[in-house]
Amino acid sequence: MPVRRKDAMRAPNPDSKNVLLVEDDDLQRLYFREELEREGYQVRSAGDGREALKEIAEEKPGVVIMDVVMPGMDGIQTLFRVKSCYPALPVILHSSHPGYRDNYLCWVADDFVTKSTNTAPLKLALRRFLP
Repeated sequence: MPVRRKDAMRAPNPDSKNVLLVEDDDLQRLYFREELEREGYQVRSAGDGREALKEIAEEKPGVVIMDVVMPGMDGIQTLFRVKSCYPALPVILHSSHPGYRDNYLCWVADDFVTKSTNTAPLKLALRRFLP
């Protein structure tokens, strides 16, 4: 679905509690979704980059939390597509590979959080962008 330019430039609603969680691993997607929903966030999910782009075009979230290593379109490729169409949309990269934090391609993201069963760092990063 092509992106209409006026929609692309519209900033996300800062009062929104809508989160798009992009994670290819089913169990991790379920775990992080449940953790965020307990905090009161409305979480939609996508299993890969292409699905994420479709979800964003249909209903723009307040923030995107995205894995880096995914099959097909990975998180870095998806990040660049998101930021080229929706520059004001915050994207938090969420990876079990902390070395990506030093990858200059990831610096386009608004934040980077290393995956852990301790979700406090992810929730803290999310609160920077959503209430």
